Parts: sequence; C-alpha cells; structure tokens
Amino acid sequence: AEFAGLLSGMRKASLGMGVGNLREMVITAEGSTLVAHMIGKEFYIFISLKGEEKNLGLARIELRRLAEEFGGALL
Repeated sequence: AEFAGLLSGMRKASLGMGVGNLREMVITAEGSTLVAHMIGKEFYIFISLKGEEKNLGLARIELRRLAEEFGGALL
C-alpha cells in the first residue's frame, strides 16, 4: 500500500512537471533497490533487489518484458 501511494504521487508529479507519464521508478535504499514498472495507468509490477550481486539492468529488462506480457491480459 505504501509503494502504491508513492507511485501514485510520482505519477501526478511527472504529469505536473510536464515530463509525461511515469513508466518506471527506481528507489535505492540502504538494504535493497526497488524497481517498479507501470502497466497502463492503474497497474504496476515491481521487483526488490537485495545483496551485493544485484543486476539493475537485467531487472529492468525483465520488468519491461513482463509488463508487455501481463499488459495484454490486464488492459
């Protein structure tokens, strides 16, 4: 629920700044990195990466692939 509220606020902020629709958001914290990818305007998927061996690039590629796959079923 906290993450959904954050995404909603960032979506409104990106539109308010005139940069377009939010497509992806990355949050890096002390213990992990969270990556969220939007599916349409109401849905998103996210992944949490922990540890020293995390691969942010691969995570982003996989989220885009999954968003395309699930997008057809959800929208």
